[in-house]
Order: sequence, then C-alpha cells, then structure tokens
Amino acid sequence: MIHDFKLTIINCILIAFAFTNAELILKLVALVFTIVYTGYKIVEIHQNLKNKKMDQISIDRIKTLHPKIRQEVLDLYTKANNLELGKGVRLRLSYTFRTFEEQDKLYAQGRTIKGDKVTNAKGGQSIHNYGFALDIVLMYDKDGDGKFEEVSWDTKRDGDKDGISDWLEVTKIFTSAGYTNGFITNGKKWDLPHFQRDFGLSWQKMKAKLDSKDYIEETINGYKYKYINI
Repeated sequence: MIHDFKLTIINCILIAFAFTNAELILKLVALVFTIVYTGYKIVEIHQNLKNKKMDQISIDRIKTLHPKIRQEVLDLYTKANNLELGKGVRLRLSYTFRTFEEQDKLYAQGRTIKGDKVTNAKGGQSIHNYGFALDIVLMYDKDGDGKFEEVSWDTKRDGDKDGISDWLEVTKIFTSAGYTNGFITNGKKWDLPHFQRDFGLSWQKMKAKLDSKDYIEETINGYKYKYINI
C-alpha cells in the first residue's frame, strides 16, 4: 500500500514536472516568436520609411524653415507620408523659405514678365520670406516603379483608396498642429497648397523685426539665412 502510494506521488510529480516543462517550452516559443516578429516589423517599418518618406528635395527645403518650426514640420511631413498616405502617394514640399528676390520674381510673373499671376505679395510681404510657411503638392507613383512621376493639387483624389481624400489627410495633420491652411480661410478660397504658422505676427511685424536687426543668422548650404527672433 505504502509502495503504491509512493509510486502515485512520484508519478504525480513526474506529470507535474512534464506539464511545467511543456508550459515553459510553449512560453519560450511564444517569446521567441514575439521577438522575431517584432524585429521583422521594425525592419519592415524602417524599410518603409527609407523607401517612402525620404524625399530629399523636401528634406532639404525643410532645413531652410525658421528654427522655431523646422523640427515640427519634419515630424508632420514624416507622419503624413508614413501614417496617413498609403502606397503610391507621397507628400512633397514645393516651397518653404523664399528670399525677397525670389518673391519679387514671382510677383512680376503675369505683370512685367509672361505667365499667370501666382501671388499678390512682393518681397517682404509673404510669410514665406521669414521661414514660417510652406506649400505642398502630392505626388503619385502611377506605374509602381517608385519614381512618383505625377504631381497633383486635386483635393478630392483618393490615391491610396482609404475612403479619405489624400489632400484632406495632409491638411488635417498640419491644421491640427496649429497651421493655417490657404484652402479655406474665412469661408473663402485663398491659396490651396499654402500652410503657415505665424504665431500671431503679420508680415509687417516680421519685416519690422528684420529691419531692426532683431534676428539670428544661419548658414545653410552656403547661403546665409536671417531668422527673426520669436
């Protein structure tokens, strides 16, 4: 009887030990799977970022923005490209900082030189001239070759087929961060691709700061930029 009882106890211990080992093995397998899967997703996300968001033209233009909004715009740009816009659609910044000279050339278009009028602002009269504004355009990869050869300002186009227009997706990202969009201001269409964050300063106040030498200088790619203190 005692012998049978001992055998029973030993068998129970062996069964419990075997079950514990099996459970432990399953936990280890699950842990290894989780680690491998997480690593795979990290590599996949990194590859997606590398393949999609790094539009070097836009990155270089972001570098010329006022230091006050530079990193923020980079973060918003990255978010738009990788979290909102799906495959085959890319956001590009077509304009950021614009010199007074560049502004005057745009103002002359349709006035003293051939072309359509594209602005009513002379040099110094645009928020672009102080690095607080950006213009956007959407780019589409029509044939899947990764070249994004088509540009568009179509506010209704849904290239990634997610039920929301691509333009609206981008607009929501920037306006939610405090940027004014030129598409609709006070119920009127103003400047479709334009976004700005002026911190309550008009171009007149910005120019006054510049004229009074209330600015810092920063050299980027050989050009000396003047950014007003704010």
